[in-house]
Amino acid sequence: MADTYMDSVVALTSFANNVFTNVVAAVIASLILGAIGYVYRGRVRSRIQRLLHYAFDTTVTAQLTWVERYSEPPRADLDIDTFQRLRDVTGIDLSAESISENAIRVRSPELPTTLEIRIEECHNFDEGLESTPRYEVRIQTYADLAFGYRTMDSVKAFQTLADDVASEIRDECFPTAEQPQTFLTGTVTSKTPYRVDTLIEDDELTLRAKVRDSKMELRFEDPRYLTQGIRKYFNPL
Repeated sequence: MADTYMDSVVALTSFANNVFTNVVAAVIASLILGAIGYVYRGRVRSRIQRLLHYAFDTTVTAQLTWVERYSEPPRADLDIDTFQRLRDVTGIDLSAESISENAIRVRSPELPTTLEIRIEECHNFDEGLESTPRYEVRIQTYADLAFGYRTMDSVKAFQTLADDVASEIRDECFPTAEQPQTFLTGTVTSKTPYRVDTLIEDDELTLRAKVRDSKMELRFEDPRYLTQGIRKYFNPL
């Protein structure tokens, strides 16, 4: 009888230990899953939002600026002759909205916004506080450029036109200059695909992007990756 009693006690104790161990394991697993869910909740929400925006081809607006920076002044100004050459080189029926000193605004049937082209003199201060002049060719959207999460024709049109314009101005206004520093900056002003403080660093596409407040600031060291980069980071698939 005593042996049977002891066996029962041992069995109950073992059963209780197993139950306790399982309960503790379940609690720990729940805590771990909860912690993981808490940490990644923003990413999950962001991905769901991108899926919805992509499914409905949500319209996005952005400001884009293609920059070419030279160390010597231009040999020619932007004027009506420049505009005529741009029409010939691009093969696009461009219309001039305004032409002033070193600034041209053109309208392309392929873009939903005006394109502003200008040459600006800017100054950098070296260690000796000496001002070093730089000359920037800036090709930028005069107003926000609209495109969709799936339909990015306007982005591609901007990239192609800006590349052609920059090449023509390089040949006509800076014929003897060294190869300029070229980059593109932009700001997605609505329907950004990522949550605040998201940082993107993509060496392959030469892209750096940061989400601040409700806007996404981006920079391409090689502007020719613009369309590819936008497509990659707006596509949730």
